[in-house]
Amino acid sequence: MKLYESGLIQGRAYRVLEHHLSITLKKFDLLIPEWKLLGTISTQRTIQPAQMAPLLGVSRPFITNLINSLIEKKLLESTIHKEDKRFQNISPTKKAEKLLTKIEDKVGVLINSLFEGLTVEERTVYMKVLMKIIINGEKLR
Repeated sequence: MKLYESGLIQGRAYRVLEHHLSITLKKFDLLIPEWKLLGTISTQRTIQPAQMAPLLGVSRPFITNLINSLIEKKLLESTIHKEDKRFQNISPTKKAEKLLTKIEDKVGVLINSLFEGLTVEERTVYMKVLMKIIINGEKLR
């Protein structure tokens, strides 16, 4: 297989996943970046907005826009940090927690459909390979 063919296959797989994920999240009035941010905040409750940008691979202004959008949708709450007023604490609302549970169920069904025919071991290897690509790519920066 030629290298460009590998690139085509990887790109096509990403677009398939992104397309179906986007359709699934649209039913919940969420975009993919909003879902990623909401999930990140939900699991890492002490994270500051400035730390989210590199984690999600986007700019700080984009994070601010996502946060504002999720606050508008009543999925996030923002409070000023007690000791340092320059910082804000962002936390998920109860509505967000319930929504994330529903989304996890739907996305789980989607992933199972996309990974149909793969064993648990093959799925695990796939995720390990992706993590190695990410780590190696970050070393090249």
